[in-house]
Amino acid sequence: MDALEIQQQGAHARVRGEHMVANPYYKARNMPFSTGESTEEWNQKAVAWRRGWEQENYQLEE
Repeated sequence: MDALEIQQQGAHARVRGEHMVANPYYKARNMPFSTGESTEEWNQKAVAWRRGWEQENYQLEE
């Protein structure tokens, strides 16, 4: 999954009313020690999801 898709997931979560800490990349099953991916790869996904959530949050607050 690419960063844009992950950002869209974050934005959709915000529209559904989920809190930023609902980021699925913060769940143990999606962290590097469970997935085997590098910390850098995991962080890029976590940041992309958060960025999408934050952008949508900004839009909703205007």
